[in-house]
Amino acid sequence: MPTHKFLLLPENEGDYAAYAQHVSDPRALKVSDDLIRYMLDTLNWIPSINPANQAAWNGYGLNYYGPTVINKTGAPKAARIFLMWGSLFQEGPDKIELTGSYQWLEGAPESSGQYEKITMPRESIAKTILDLAELAEGAISGEFYLLHVGI
Repeated sequence: MPTHKFLLLPENEGDYAAYAQHVSDPRALKVSDDLIRYMLDTLNWIPSINPANQAAWNGYGLNYYGPTVINKTGAPKAARIFLMWGSLFQEGPDKIELTGSYQWLEGAPESSGQYEKITMPRESIAKTILDLAELAEGAISGEFYLLHVGI
């Protein structure tokens, strides 16, 4: 299962070019791609930087396939969004069923497809997202930034 990785790193005066050295950092918090896709619309509200292609970046959301930096500008909003998602998931049943992407067999009519059902344990989802909120809170002061590495 593909994962997105998040890591809190010391701020270096806005120089995020060295992100590549952290791509395989074992300390990174891993978040399921299914979970990121489920929350993606709201994650697009977070001010962010794409250190791999700053000129073409719209300034918001996660770089799905590459690096994203959430610094003190976006950290407060990111922390609130992750906290709200974590709190919401805490209210769910023991096994949470999320609606995934629409799928059908290649060559079959689109009308024969259905939405994927993704089942995850509530405690695991809530803990992961609340841990992510805590990482984002760590970037609010400006001493650190949150690095996201996409799938």
